[in-house]
Amino acid sequence: MKFFADTCVNSLAKFPIGTLKHAIMCNDAGLIMTHGVLLRVGEEEFITYFLAPYAAYKLETGNYDAQGQFIVDEFVFQLAGPKSLEILESATGECLHDLKFGRHRISHIAGHEIRVTRMGMAGTLAYEIHGKNQYVSTIYDAIMTSGEPYVIRKLGLTAYKMNHTEGGFPQSFVHFPCPWGEEQGFMKYLGKTQKEQRPSTLLKGSLGTDVKLRYRNPVDLVGKRRLNLTITLLDMRH
Repeated sequence: MKFFADTCVNSLAKFPIGTLKHAIMCNDAGLIMTHGVLLRVGEEEFITYFLAPYAAYKLETGNYDAQGQFIVDEFVFQLAGPKSLEILESATGECLHDLKFGRHRISHIAGHEIRVTRMGMAGTLAYEIHGKNQYVSTIYDAIMTSGEPYVIRKLGLTAYKMNHTEGGFPQSFVHFPCPWGEEQGFMKYLGKTQKEQRPSTLLKGSLGTDVKLRYRNPVDLVGKRRLNLTITLLDMRH
């Protein structure tokens, strides 16, 4: 708990077991280095998604009585839309109406244990399903079968990016880059050089080729700056 309290901009004063936060880690200049989901699953046990490798670097170079390990054998499915609750209840065979936003709990699909998290961009109805890779095909098929009466559809990466944009929820490396190359210690940890982290010739749009102009802090990305978010996306696409 102390590690995440020290390294995230979030307040962890209220963070009971069974809840999650959108955790944000910044460098000394206040620029976003990484952000992602942080789940509290035990008194001193947490699971993160997309905070690595920066979180691993901060843990290994900090003075904390804690250990971390990379999770390499789990999948994450995202299920969203007005009928996502009905589909998930059909797949799990249990009522999930009491699972509020920012909460998670263990359930089962096709006889296999999963974790259901209640999420969603801008408060829309959406869930994530986490489970072991060895059961991924069976669980995927069960979800799709449960969704057939509700006309479930598969959407690709482009739709994922655009949903974030429409919801005003900026995503790193889609709407803005992270200043990894500015932190020498982190580059050494990754085994990379600062030059490798600055493909300035690939940057297009009115901001020019200076990658530093595209870095963002949390204040830049609040809801009142949605116009800038859209412009940044267009710059990176064109």
